Amino acid sequence: MKLFRSQMTAILDKALDVASGTQKDRLAGQMSLFDSFKKEDAFAKTVNEIPNIREWPENQRLSYEKELLGFYLTGHPLSRHERMIHAYASMPIDKLGASKDGADITLGGVITKVKMTTTKKTNERMAILRLEDFSGAVEVLVFPKSFAACSKSIAVEAIVFVKGRLSLREEEPKLLANEVASLEEARQKLTEAIQIKLITAGLEQSTLESVYQLLKQYPGTVPVTLTFVAPENKTYEIKTAQGCCVNPTDELFQGIEALLGPDVVNVKTSSIPASSAA
Repeated sequence: MKLFRSQMTAILDKALDVASGTQKDRLAGQMSLFDSFKKEDAFAKTVNEIPNIREWPENQRLSYEKELLGFYLTGHPLSRHERMIHAYASMPIDKLGASKDGADITLGGVITKVKMTTTKKTNERMAILRLEDFSGAVEVLVFPKSFAACSKSIAVEAIVFVKGRLSLREEEPKLLANEVASLEEARQKLTEAIQIKLITAGLEQSTLESVYQLLKQYPGTVPVTLTFVAPENKTYEIKTAQGCCVNPTDELFQGIEALLGPDVVNVKTSSIPASSAA
């Protein structure tokens, strides 16, 4: 029988109690052959009384893995959003050391640690974050003015994009944040347009119709451009009508790739607008 981790955890304490009691009786020499059978029956009954509960959500399961093991075992919380991370971030975290001190940088990742503190001079609230992407982690300092504007986006396990100034004055790079935007905020603020690549060779009218119908399922404000790739890699672009503007969700991108194949969607982005409080 295959069990969810949520189910195994739910019966863990009871199973341990039964097993512990059995072991104590054996060590004390208080068990007969028939008592042993009874104890084994009790243990089997405990294990077989599995609660009918769902598996933990992916983010909860991964969080427990990181807490217990120190690393993610069965996946990564950013995996579903890999396209956005690569499209909107200036660079991966492990490349920060090759940048210039004071450079304006946008990073995307998951917040794995939040430390709240106050400034020494003014006693204003600020936060120190640990931001992690696929390549590594970096400390992010969110000073009071910026913190007041974006505190709602700051939480452990939150997937965010951070715009700020890079500091290389210490042994490890740090980012001095101007703005912290949630995944959905970043998607809406940063996506200027999406481009869909279509190979003209073998392209059928029914495929174009399917793409059109899919776009209509995700109405929004982001314009769409179709890039047709003809023989000898000659390309030409067609901007779709206003009625084909979309909401750039992961589900839309996955649907397009299911129709046309991988790596056919390109996201045109802008940088996070600087916070008015920064």
